[in-house]
Amino acid sequence: MIELYRDDDFTFRFAEPRIVGRFNLEGVAPGTVVAVRRLTTPGDVVGELLTTATVGVGGWVDVEPMLRVDAANGFRVTLEG
Repeated sequence: MIELYRDDDFTFRFAEPRIVGRFNLEGVAPGTVVAVRRLTTPGDVVGELLTTATVGVGGWVDVEPMLRVDAANGFRVTLEG
Protein backbone atom coordinates (compact mmCIF):
# COMPACT_ATOMS: atom_id res chain seq x y z
CA MET A 1 0.00 0.00 0.00
CA ILE A 2 1.35 3.44 -0.95
CA GLU A 3 1.02 6.08 1.73
CA LEU A 4 -0.40 9.21 0.07
CA TYR A 5 -0.31 11.55 3.04
CA ARG A 6 1.02 11.52 6.57
CA ASP A 7 0.60 14.30 9.10
CA ASP A 8 3.48 14.10 11.58
CA ASP A 9 2.05 16.91 13.74
CA PHE A 10 -0.23 16.27 16.70
CA THR A 11 -2.12 19.28 18.08
CA PHE A 12 -3.51 19.35 21.62
CA ARG A 13 -6.02 21.95 22.82
CA PHE A 14 -8.15 21.98 25.94
CA ALA A 15 -11.36 23.74 26.99
CA GLU A 16 -9.91 24.70 30.38
CA PRO A 17 -6.44 25.31 31.81
CA ARG A 18 -4.63 22.15 32.86
CA ILE A 19 -1.33 20.59 33.73
CA VAL A 20 -0.27 17.81 31.36
CA GLY A 21 2.23 15.19 32.43
CA ARG A 22 1.37 12.51 29.91
CA PHE A 23 -0.29 12.29 26.49
CA ASN A 24 -0.80 9.66 23.80
CA LEU A 25 0.37 9.67 20.19
CA GLU A 26 -1.58 6.94 18.45
CA GLY A 27 0.36 5.09 15.79
CA VAL A 28 3.80 6.39 16.80
CA ALA A 29 6.44 3.73 17.49
CA PRO A 30 8.08 3.46 20.91
CA GLY A 31 11.53 5.06 20.95
CA THR A 32 10.55 7.89 18.59
CA VAL A 33 11.82 11.28 19.77
CA VAL A 34 9.29 14.13 19.64
CA ALA A 35 9.45 17.90 20.13
CA VAL A 36 6.72 19.70 22.05
CA ARG A 37 6.17 23.36 21.13
CA ARG A 38 3.82 26.00 22.51
CA LEU A 39 0.80 26.69 20.32
CA THR A 40 -0.97 30.04 20.53
CA THR A 41 -4.01 31.62 18.96
CA PRO A 42 -4.95 33.16 16.62
CA GLY A 43 -3.93 31.04 13.68
CA ASP A 44 -2.24 28.20 15.59
CA VAL A 45 1.12 29.95 15.71
CA VAL A 46 3.86 27.56 16.83
CA GLY A 47 6.10 29.13 19.43
CA GLU A 48 8.89 28.14 21.76
CA LEU A 49 10.18 24.63 22.28
CA LEU A 50 8.83 23.41 25.61
CA THR A 51 10.55 20.03 25.78
CA THR A 52 11.62 16.95 23.89
CA ALA A 53 10.55 13.46 24.91
CA THR A 54 10.66 9.84 23.82
CA VAL A 55 7.51 7.87 22.97
CA GLY A 56 6.98 4.87 25.21
CA VAL A 57 4.96 1.66 24.94
CA GLY A 58 1.49 2.15 23.45
CA GLY A 59 2.30 5.64 22.19
CA TRP A 60 2.42 7.18 25.67
CA VAL A 61 4.70 10.17 26.21
CA ASP A 62 5.67 11.29 29.72
CA VAL A 63 6.85 14.90 29.98
CA GLU A 64 8.96 16.34 32.76
CA PRO A 65 8.48 18.99 33.87
CA MET A 66 4.73 18.84 33.32
CA LEU A 67 3.25 21.24 30.75
CA ARG A 68 1.03 24.10 31.94
CA VAL A 69 -1.57 24.75 29.24
CA ASP A 70 -4.00 27.70 29.14
CA ALA A 71 -7.49 27.29 27.72
CA ALA A 72 -6.65 29.73 24.92
CA ASN A 73 -3.43 27.92 23.96
CA GLY A 74 -2.21 24.39 23.49
CA PHE A 75 0.81 22.52 22.20
CA ARG A 76 1.91 20.82 19.01
CA VAL A 77 4.04 17.67 18.93
CA THR A 78 6.25 16.89 15.94
CA LEU A 79 8.29 13.79 15.20
CA GLU A 80 12.00 14.52 15.28
CA GLY A 81 13.33 11.36 13.69
